[in-house]
Amino acid sequence: MFAVNVPIVAAFIVAIMVAGTGSAAATTMTCADAITREAGLCVQQKGLSAAAECRRLAEATVSCGPAKAGPAPAGCESEVKIAIDWVLLLDRGAQARYAQFRSEGKSAFEAVVGAQAHNPPVQRMLQQCRGVAEAYLLNRGFAAGGQAAPPQRESGLGSRPLSVQDCRCISVLPTATAGYRVVNSCDMMEVAVNFSDASLSHASHSMWGTAVRVGQGKEGMVYPGSQRVPSIRAFYIRNSAHTFTCQTQ
Repeated sequence: MFAVNVPIVAAFIVAIMVAGTGSAAATTMTCADAITREAGLCVQQKGLSAAAECRRLAEATVSCGPAKAGPAPAGCESEVKIAIDWVLLLDRGAQARYAQFRSEGKSAFEAVVGAQAHNPPVQRMLQQCRGVAEAYLLNRGFAAGGQAAPPQRESGLGSRPLSVQDCRCISVLPTATAGYRVVNSCDMMEVAVNFSDASLSHASHSMWGTAVRVGQGKEGMVYPGSQRVPSIRAFYIRNSAHTFTCQTQ
């Protein structure tokens, strides 16, 4: 024999029932109902053993309307950029979780929030800065809805798959000034560099610089932010259809 937590099981049976009531119930659904419904759909897919995880994810991804409206808090742009770039460019586990949520029909924003499930403060920040986050995702070429944005051909950029071999095409070189030269020996790509501060003992304050488009045999300039001792942590390369992150540390 084993013990069953009756309230939890009962709550998720109700959640599954709410999830199955269809769009007619959605018109009068409260925020709490919407969270319960989302959790119920998740439990239907993953089973009751994932009930707690499903509830946390539902609370993080369901928008509660006017309560989330209003001007974005100060610092949204920089914090959102760090959080989204970590998911999409820096952490392979987060990239896998993001891809899983997208395959389940989640929007790009919802998938990013779900991929940050290990970090509730970042999830709350993303919800508070939702407008900024969705705009940044769209600017990076990710659709706001449940489907991935189709690749778009951009003038001068190819569409072939990128790999670690292409990282060798790019050299990021210091100059006598504050800038760094980005030299490309392959076909045209867009390059952005992630700078950390070598004077700090951790890389939590790393920042992505503005991307520069560099043609074959050409070079461009990128600039670190406010780091006292700039150190190149990574860079990404992008064409019209693919992005690849090249790790240097």
